[in-house]
Amino acid sequence: CNKKTKEQVYKDLVSFLEDDGAKSFCEWLWEYLTELARREARKASRMDEDTEKEKRRNRIREREKKRDRSEMEGSSRGLSRALKAAEDSVGGRSHKNDAEKKRRSDKASETEEQRRQRKEKEKRERQEERERRRAAEKREKKERAKGESNGATQDIAMGDSLQL
Repeated sequence: CNKKTKEQVYKDLVSFLEDDGAKSFCEWLWEYLTELARREARKASRMDEDTEKEKRRNRIREREKKRDRSEMEGSSRGLSRALKAAEDSVGGRSHKNDAEKKRRSDKASETEEQRRQRKEKEKRERQEERERRRAAEKREKKERAKGESNGATQDIAMGDSLQL
């Protein structure tokens, strides 16, 4: 009713309908619109309830996921502790782990200059290792190429080779 009051609607209808007809129609219209408004309010309320239920379900799912993750993390921590304990009991601690521990403790007490020197040394060592690998790859490639070329000449000499 375009935000009009019941009386304003009645006054608008009187010009088209008789006084009694306008009054009865206005009563019926107002009851109908009131019922529609109630239905919409209930529907909105149910939607709000559904939304709240869904939010609750999602919160519960998230809690379960977190719990599952923490249980998995806990079990992996427990497993690593058990492995460490087994290594200690057998006396099989690897030298690599001991060296790593020493390096870490040395790192903590080093000065800035020592740290810079250590970093440079590590960088040089990595570069040297890369160069060694490249040289080894080159040698392998040359040996393969040499082997392939020797094989081709042998095949040609025997007459078994086809040239395309």
